[in-house]
Amino acid sequence: SIASSSISFRNLKELQAVGCKGLKHLVTSTTAKSLEGLISMKIFGCRAMTEVVVSDQEEDGAPNLELKQEVVFSKLKRLDLCDLDSLTSFCPANYAFKFPSLQDLSVIGCPKLKIFTTGTEELRTPPRVNVWYGERDDQLRWASNDLNTTIQQLHLEKVQITVTKPYSIIKNSLIISYECLVK
Repeated sequence: SIASSSISFRNLKELQAVGCKGLKHLVTSTTAKSLEGLISMKIFGCRAMTEVVVSDQEEDGAPNLELKQEVVFSKLKRLDLCDLDSLTSFCPANYAFKFPSLQDLSVIGCPKLKIFTTGTEELRTPPRVNVWYGERDDQLRWASNDLNTTIQQLHLEKVQITVTKPYSIIKNSLIISYECLVK
């Protein structure tokens, strides 16, 4: 992951991970909770990534004995998950995820992603989220307040893609490129 659980990124607005071939997950649950100002998260071509958020216990190798935990991405408006061959879920732990500002979700080229989160806790989004999933990024679907059901339905249709999009660097951004070294 990009940081230990003790590091905070409260002022970070954009997070990009591009071409990090050995990266298995992006952040721990504690680090995710500190991303209070995050507006955009874009993950492209990290082919070994199995989940975006991992519980701190899984990172440490200890059993996951956590009680109900909540992770809120209060300002996140855009989430792009593209060309992540091994991604099985956003987070496999039993967390309540809230995305109150989410407007756009792109899931493109993630053939193993069958469900957004595997936990039994709630997953909250606004009533209508634009979901792009399919062979082209113009295949728009609506999430009816339930991303898990939307992702499951779209996966059943077996629509997959590989797309690359250029993005520019902006102030308060963290970009991880293919040059990053993951040990």
